[in-house]
Order: sequence, then structure tokens, then C-alpha cells
Amino acid sequence: MRLSAELNSHSYQTARSWPVPPTLHVYCWDLTETSPGDLGVGLYHYGQPHDFEGSFRVRLRFNDGSPLSTDWLASSLEAEAIFLPTSDIGSFISELEETSEDTGYALEVEVAAGTAGESRLSFDMSGWEQAVNPLLEECGVTL
Repeated sequence: MRLSAELNSHSYQTARSWPVPPTLHVYCWDLTETSPGDLGVGLYHYGQPHDFEGSFRVRLRFNDGSPLSTDWLASSLEAEAIFLPTSDIGSFISELEETSEDTGYALEVEVAAGTAGESRLSFDMSGWEQAVNPLLEECGVTL
């Protein structure tokens, strides 16, 4: 079974025009009645098509915090999708948990910064507790 929560960007600039906003997905794969699933974070950014291999440099910044730069993995199935490596999901969730009414809910994302295929995306993460928190609990992630 797969559970997912997705959020459309509220503003974006991508290298290619696309009729729908880019989306950020938090999902839980392979969830069964007897075992928790595997947590994942994906981005459908509609930038330059990729060759289904390799990675894209992505820079994330929650509110006014320090940017987190990492290589997201190209999807082997969908040319517009990239995925946060499993080793970086904990950092992403920790940063997400720090968002609040006091600190703000902004997430700024740059995909392939400084290249012809650069995408700039903005997300409003308010309400993540209702959308993502139940998914994390169901997936066996301890907050």
C-alpha cells in the first residue's frame, strides 16, 4: 500500500512551461498491516527532461534558515520526478517540524541552480501537521 500527501507550489519558475504547478510529495511505500513502510520525499518539478539516471542538485531553505543542498535522484519511471535520498529524509522532516506560525511556513526550492534547466519553486507548508503528520505516524516514523 502507498500513502501520500502532496502540496502544490504557490509560485514557480521552471525551464519548461507546464499547465500545472510543481508538487512536493511525502509518501509511505510498502506499508502493510504487520510492518511500517518506507518514507520518501519526491518533487515533480517539470524542469528539463532527464535521462532517468543520475541526480539533480537541489537547494532547500525553510523560512530564513540555512539552505540545505543535496543531490536528489532522478526517477527511473517519470522524467519530471526527482527524489530526496533516504539518508536526507530525516533532515528534511526535522526542518519541516520547525515550521510554525511563529517561524513561518515558507519552503523555497531551487532545482539545478545556476544551470539552463534551473527551477525555482515556493511552497507554503502551513497545515503540514494535518497532512503529513498522520502519514509519518502510519509509516512508523517517530517524531
